[in-house]
Amino acid sequence: MFTEIFRHTSFYLWLGIPLIATVLLARLIDRSWGKNLKDGKVFTFKAETLRNPMNTAIAVSGLVIPLVCTCLAYLAAQGTRPGNLAALIASLVLLSASVLVGLYNLFSMTECHGDDVITIKADSFRFFIPAFVIQLLLLLDGVAVLVSYFIFSFSLVAPSGASIDNPGVLIARPPLRVGMTVERMTQLWGEPERTDNRTNFYYSSSDSQFTVAVSNGLIWSVTERKR
Repeated sequence: MFTEIFRHTSFYLWLGIPLIATVLLARLIDRSWGKNLKDGKVFTFKAETLRNPMNTAIAVSGLVIPLVCTCLAYLAAQGTRPGNLAALIASLVLLSASVLVGLYNLFSMTECHGDDVITIKADSFRFFIPAFVIQLLLLLDGVAVLVSYFIFSFSLVAPSGASIDNPGVLIARPPLRVGMTVERMTQLWGEPERTDNRTNFYYSSSDSQFTVAVSNGLIWSVTERKR
């Protein structure tokens, strides 16, 4: 299912626009630093001044990533179309990239003198500030994509049994799975139209008929027949 997401244009829009903006801004910052360092200037920062924001960004990403994964699993189980999950996957990629860049930055800080002061010169640590900015921007991009998705694109799957005019027309039925209990099936699809001694349950929609075979209270097959 998830491989289909990578064939949707929406995934590349959700992911590409923030990435392009991040790369361009990082490039501008790098050029600005390059001009300042050409004159032989030296910039010094206390390590904690940069380490604390990096640790905080990693912690925030570490909190948000499991929530995004949980949301993805829930929506996928509800039968959400892959194209509607593109923004969540893009957000997950951006947040994961932020963590990776942050870990790289923290590892780079082991090279600073006494682990207390970072000295940035034309030939030493020039990359650090742009990399620091990239980490924070990726975090902001991931959160912004996530918030935008829930504001503009998110919609809950219609409850099972919802109908329009004709009670035999059901919309957005969640999928039934082998091994699911009869109780869970009736929660998702409602009471069947008829049943054969509770071994076969029959449902129908405007264009299909479904036969659900049950053994020992568990689903073992679902058959769809077009009208």
